[in-house]
Order: sequence, then C-alpha cells, then structure tokens
Amino acid sequence: KPSFPLAFEIGGGDAMMGGQPFEGPVDVVARLSRTGDAIPSKGDAEGTARGLKIPSKGVSVTIDSVRQ
Repeated sequence: KPSFPLAFEIGGGDAMMGGQPFEGPVDVVARLSRTGDAIPSKGDAEGTARGLKIPSKGVSVTIDSVRQ
C-alpha cells in the first residue's frame, strides 16, 4: 500500500542480468497490479518514462493508462 508520490532509486544492483553494465537509455515502468501478481495483466494501471540516461535525477513516472 504505497503512498504517492513514491520516491525510488535504481542502481547497478537492479540490472536484470548480473554482471552486465547498467547503461542507458532505459525505460522505467510503474504498474499497479489489480491482482498483486508480478506478471502484467489486462486492467493494470501503468505509466512509463522512456529513454532515460543513466544516471538521471528528478524522474517522474505518471501512471496514466490501463493495460489492454
């Protein structure tokens, strides 16, 4: 049950493949799952910040769409 706005930080430890360089540009997606499942599904609310350089500061992700 997050409180918004929610501050976040992403670093090299968050890379999907360990040992690989964490480089940009990257897309950051925020999603609120209807079911609580980690896999995205229809009806989830989400938003994306695209093409971010690494490092970046002051990034905002607005949850403004519903997954179809």
